[in-house]
Amino acid sequence: MSTRFSLSKEGFVVNYLTTGAVTEPFVAPHTNKNQLKFEAEMRAILPQKVIDAPVPGTLGEKSQLGAEWGFYAQNRNTYIDFSKFYFTLTRVNLLAQTQLVSDSAKQVRARIWSYAAIDLWLNGAHTANISNPVYKPISHADVTLALREGVNDIFVCLQNFGVRDTRNMFALQLFDTEGISVTLPVEEDTLSALKAAEDWLCSVVWQGGSLHADGQPPVSVTVTSDGAESVWETGNSCPMPDAKLVTLSFTVCDQQFARKFDLVQNDPPVFVTYSSDKEKFDTLMRHAAESNTQGHMAGYKVLARYYLNNALDEYDYQLLDEVIEKIEQRIDCSDFGLACLLRIYKQIPIKEEYKKKIKTLALGFRYWMDEDGADAMCFWSENHSLLFFTCQMLAGSFWPEDWFARSSRFGVDQYGIGLRRVKEWFDIIEQEGFEEFLAGGYMLVTLSVLLMVHDFGDPQLSARAKNAIDRIVLEAAQQNFQGIHLAPMGRIYRDSLKPYKSGLQALLHRIDDSCAAQDSIWLTVLGYTPYKMPPQAKELLCAPADISFTSGRALIFTKKTDDYMLTSVASPRLTPITPLRDTTTEYYATKLDNEWFHGTSLFVPGEYGYQQHLWYAAISNRCLAFVNHPGTEKDFCEMRPGYWYGNGVFPALRQDGNALYCYYAIPDAHPTKFVHLYWPSFAMEEEVKKDGFFFARCGSGYLGVWCSEPLALNNADAVMDADWRAYGDDSAWYIQCGSESEFGSFAAFMEHCRSLGLTKARVKEHLGV
Repeated sequence: MSTRFSLSKEGFVVNYLTTGAVTEPFVAPHTNKNQLKFEAEMRAILPQKVIDAPVPGTLGEKSQLGAEWGFYAQNRNTYIDFSKFYFTLTRVNLLAQTQLVSDSAKQVRARIWSYAAIDLWLNGAHTANISNPVYKPISHADVTLALREGVNDIFVCLQNFGVRDTRNMFALQLFDTEGISVTLPVEEDTLSALKAAEDWLCSVVWQGGSLHADGQPPVSVTVTSDGAESVWETGNSCPMPDAKLVTLSFTVCDQQFARKFDLVQNDPPVFVTYSSDKEKFDTLMRHAAESNTQGHMAGYKVLARYYLNNALDEYDYQLLDEVIEKIEQRIDCSDFGLACLLRIYKQIPIKEEYKKKIKTLALGFRYWMDEDGADAMCFWSENHSLLFFTCQMLAGSFWPEDWFARSSRFGVDQYGIGLRRVKEWFDIIEQEGFEEFLAGGYMLVTLSVLLMVHDFGDPQLSARAKNAIDRIVLEAAQQNFQGIHLAPMGRIYRDSLKPYKSGLQALLHRIDDSCAAQDSIWLTVLGYTPYKMPPQAKELLCAPADISFTSGRALIFTKKTDDYMLTSVASPRLTPITPLRDTTTEYYATKLDNEWFHGTSLFVPGEYGYQQHLWYAAISNRCLAFVNHPGTEKDFCEMRPGYWYGNGVFPALRQDGNALYCYYAIPDAHPTKFVHLYWPSFAMEEEVKKDGFFFARCGSGYLGVWCSEPLALNNADAVMDADWRAYGDDSAWYIQCGSESEFGSFAAFMEHCRSLGLTKARVKEHLGV
């Protein structure tokens, strides 16, 4: 019998031959002052006829794009996913092919999902189309596939506009699956070997300090762990007792296979004490100086090296050349690098040659979308906008009589415009708070540029910057629990699993050694500023809290005791808020469009999410839980939202003291039909699963999580024994925190939770949905 692959349980085809993403530079024919509109216009004009008709091929053969056909080995990912971050404007093409084997001729209902433009052929006939790429939400096209008995050729052409985080992905889902399997146009012996290799890799789990598989490896497997390599050649297990991040990789029939594991169990927060504050800061700077930071960010490494050495050498100037080269290309995040160069220009004695280079670079830079040019730089996020405004203001003040070519203005005019924009930015922040509230990574970006305003702005502006920085510091301290940063966040990445590795964790450690140690390249600027953190920050670190506050349009709740912390953002707000709408300020009006598109702090149940993290419940600095609706179905992806961070759609969410109610309703127009719970059993002193509840105890802290749907453990991805999925279109959740002082015994706490008589209907009623 020839080799066959199965559809996924949801009916997705997961086995293909692909070309991978084939790219070329994209030249924008025009620009637009509104970034969202500009990128939408580019996506509308990008699609073109890539191929007239499909030409099937097999492994190693050249495709119509010139790239070779390869076996798609991504751990049975629902999506064919080659998503990537593009720093410059890029045209992306991709071809994929598979074969559906039907036991009879039949009409099969199907749906093609994608963020890109898609053309699909069945047996050589063009059958389905998605005409234009989008950033979000995901598009789909319903189609009826007229399958013949036997093998049916499916061919897909994808086109996309590459700009920053780009979703080069599609999925084919069948709704009528009986009697259908999948094969590929590959010789039988080769296909059988590829399937065996995939089956083996998917079987690997980590338990008891070792990797275990169904049988010995098909070939010699390279095991990369924390920078060291070893080989797994024989046996069905491989001891890895202390590993943190592990990658298995091997080659079968010239095709590459790989799978990552994140063993959170072995990667706890690290606490370090120092003899003095200077020793602690010198350690941060030494780590920054020794880091592999490069490209547009390398200037921050130069700041660290000069702080330690009080001199620059040729290596430092090589780093500066790297920064200048990247900024000249106007890659995304060029503003990060330029801000650092302006600080270096002002505060470090560099060669005259490099002063001239920085000046030339600044005079030719593009400071806003109303200036000449078209590129992939992100202008409109909260941190980026302040970076551009501040760089424009400072560059104009440094060179007031020089000509800035892209704006056709003199420096004095650039200064005036930049100053007005910085003031408008402060007007909004001071009234509404931060859109990227409590974000573990982005708040340090904002802090670093606020220090530029503090250090180089006029006295009034400097005072406003100090107040904004103080707010960042004090809110971060308030969200400390047992030495780690725990907070709902306007934007987050995969450090949701390990919040003690976020940028704000580095700030907490800077406040006090009682917080877990963490480095951040952004904090190198603290070596060059007179700013001092408010003394009350230390007091807030361990102070109990039962508070709510607004940031942006987010209403945030925090209940913190010595034994537990529950913190969340309301969805929707319990009380309406009307944001300032100054129609005379073009910046604010366009900011609203761009921020609301990503929903940074505009929480509405059922709406599409982005990178927002909604809640944490914790009873120790390792035993923390949360639920999210993934934007994709596999970990370690380039998606925003990702697997463990952000939400595909927002739930209804409401915190009442030490209890949290949550309800997810996933629309038909979203392909991911599950939400999942992060539940780290390894961190619990006591654990009980009973009557739909997951219970945990650490010390005197208690935690209970209830779900209306049965929870299924998923060990088929990177995180082991902590990923619990609730499948279906909707699910209700209830989270309860408590302590010995509140409930008495752990048994009494569990009995209280079980006596609540929770049902999906009751949770929905409480939430008003």
